[in-house]
Amino acid sequence: LERSVCLSVALVVSLGGPVPVVTAAPPVPADRSETASCAEAKAAAERYAAGQYSEAAAIYEGCARSSGGASYWKKAGMARYSARQFAHAIQALGGYPRATPGAEEDAPVVAMLRDAQAQCVLVRFGVAAEAEAPRPEQLRLVPRDGVAGRDTIEIAWSRSTVALDVWLDPGAWQAELLLPNQARVGPQDVAVVQAGTSQQVLFRVTTPAAVVEAV
Repeated sequence: LERSVCLSVALVVSLGGPVPVVTAAPPVPADRSETASCAEAKAAAERYAAGQYSEAAAIYEGCARSSGGASYWKKAGMARYSARQFAHAIQALGGYPRATPGAEEDAPVVAMLRDAQAQCVLVRFGVAAEAEAPRPEQLRLVPRDGVAGRDTIEIAWSRSTVALDVWLDPGAWQAELLLPNQARVGPQDVAVVQAGTSQQVLFRVTTPAAVVEAV
């Protein structure tokens, strides 16, 4: 018995209003202090100093995942911000506790995060799934002009999640859902427009159909 998954994607975009002029964001100097061990951190700092911000950010993100050091998420967010990859900066700073306003906030980082959000559009990714359909495990996003892997945003999708709100830079993106057993929905082209209104992307996942193989 072979099982195949029937997948489809519907894109709903709300547009309207003029597109604002985005002013350039100044580069942010990297914080050189280290709070967790990562052999690649030096290479990341060298990339940052050379103006290779996206490359530095990808290395810092790897350091954050391998070491658990929150300071690396800060460094990654600063590098993405300097590269004007504001959506990536928002995702990275989500792993840095002091990016949240409060008594322990890192004020410059909080200001950076707010500015990054002001440059982005909030896009809601939703799922319409039949009762027996496979549940998504991850949302994967990559800008059309980005580099796969280095510039891919991966967000876990729990079984109880119905929709995810994600800040994205205006422009062309590709979005896909990863399902169990390496199945996926998409990739789907998404045109993000900064028009003062929210956008929605709806993924539809149907129940796997059983196909009887001839003997």
